[in-house]
Amino acid sequence: MKTNKFMQFMATVVVFASMVFFASCEKDEPELPEVIESEVLDEGLSENIKSETTEQGTKLSYESWIMVKGQTRAAFENKVSVTLNGALNDVADTCAVGTWNFKDYQTSLTYEAGNERVDGFVTVTDSAAVYTVKFNEFSFEYRLNYEVAVYDDKVTRQVMPYLYYSNIKDNGGQFEVIDSYSDGRYTYARRVYHHSISVDFGGETYELHANIILKREMGEGNDPFILRSKVLDKFVDFSSTENAYISSIKVSSDYSDGATREEVFSTPLQIYSEAAEAKAIKVNGTVDDVSLKDVQIVEKDRYFEDNDIKYIMKERILEDCILNFGNFELRIPFVRYSAMFDNGVLTEEMAGCSMENREVQITSMDWDFIENNGNEYHYYLELKVEMKIDELTVEGMYSGWLTFVH
Repeated sequence: MKTNKFMQFMATVVVFASMVFFASCEKDEPELPEVIESEVLDEGLSENIKSETTEQGTKLSYESWIMVKGQTRAAFENKVSVTLNGALNDVADTCAVGTWNFKDYQTSLTYEAGNERVDGFVTVTDSAAVYTVKFNEFSFEYRLNYEVAVYDDKVTRQVMPYLYYSNIKDNGGQFEVIDSYSDGRYTYARRVYHHSISVDFGGETYELHANIILKREMGEGNDPFILRSKVLDKFVDFSSTENAYISSIKVSSDYSDGATREEVFSTPLQIYSEAAEAKAIKVNGTVDDVSLKDVQIVEKDRYFEDNDIKYIMKERILEDCILNFGNFELRIPFVRYSAMFDNGVLTEEMAGCSMENREVQITSMDWDFIENNGNEYHYYLELKVEMKIDELTVEGMYSGWLTFVH
């Protein structure tokens, strides 16, 4: 369970106040008396918090009060009572998405103010604390509604006492795959995201739940469509061509017409080196001092490319093989591919080479001395490396100018 702590915020309020009113002979509504002076003597909250479970969530209520002493045409001492109500509602919604590739979600807490109403010397403002859960493809929010009561007789203004929510805890969520459906015009793959948060109020902990139906359009709704799919097997074949292998996935799918089909989908995945655009390098020392210290492989970029193979997306991954020689380094760019299966209902990463424990060794390093200008000696280097990945061996090459100063 992951926990987020947030600002404390107020419970909701609906107000009725006991006040002294004077009727006007000329108006239907009573006028409030003019207060000459006033002060708050005491304030408090009732210990009894009422909780009611509904289909939407939980309703909460308790009493807030203040004791006011003042002077109008005559002295007064009134107790102004307010019933504060809270609403913790569960969330149910439907969201359209374009992919099942969801990144980690972000959360935020904001506040909103709404309408106001006046009852005697008390003004009530409708408000809400909004806890938002946002993914890259969809979002939803928990609205914790409340109202704020303020006593104001034009001499004394005071926010009346209230309890607050605290310790909002994000309990996380999980995705559930459910059958696809058709609305007659389009077919949709579906998943449900189940999520919950916990919040403390008045010494009790309450849990709110969200159930978000996610639908992804797959096409027109006339033809038989995939209800559900599952992976039967994933495997690779290195016997095809040099610097490439075949990645395959075996999938079983149940269709809306009652049929079940098992199919194998395959794609070649290449691994190769690109030409290095080498810049001239100046090094203190001599060519005899050159010694390989370390080798690193660093990812530079990745992106999906257009692909004509049904249900398969290929991702191009760019990497640098960095040869560290102590006081200078050489970079050799490599390209490799991975694949993702996506038939609309099922998204699954396809099998590939293991990228751990890749071995890199220099197979040749040829220095061609060109000339020297004083203490600067100019060479042209041609270097070759081999990178072993699983059962593949990929060759890379570096060529460029180096100047040694000694």
